[in-house]
Amino acid sequence: MMQQGIGILASVLLFGSPVRADEKAAASPEPKAAAEQFLAGVRDGKIEPAYDALMVGSPILEQTQQYMMLKGQTQSQMQLFGKALDYEFLQQKEIGKSIVILKYVLRYEKDGVTWTFVFYRPKDRWLVTAIKYLPSIQYLSE
Repeated sequence: MMQQGIGILASVLLFGSPVRADEKAAASPEPKAAAEQFLAGVRDGKIEPAYDALMVGSPILEQTQQYMMLKGQTQSQMQLFGKALDYEFLQQKEIGKSIVILKYVLRYEKDGVTWTFVFYRPKDRWLVTAIKYLPSIQYLSE
């Protein structure tokens, strides 16, 4: 009995307080962390897992055809622009307490791709409600 108690205490100390499965599912990363995790995944060529993590609970998933096309276009960026090098944060705009718009450039060997993410927080979690990308940094000057 003592060993079992020590094991539970070690789990709490190492991993924080125990979280129920439904509480864990309700947790979502902050918008900036979610966008940067996504861009790091794309940079590393892990496009499918990057989208899977970003889109949890997103209404974008209901637009199946457009969503699949977006993922395919993301994959083809590497063929057009070469190897992804890194991403750079450009801008954050907050509209009230429930909307955050983030803009980044994903830098490739031949050009950059500008990504804009719109996050909305209806209750207790952030959801991606829109993603837009411009396939060249030349559009930033417009």
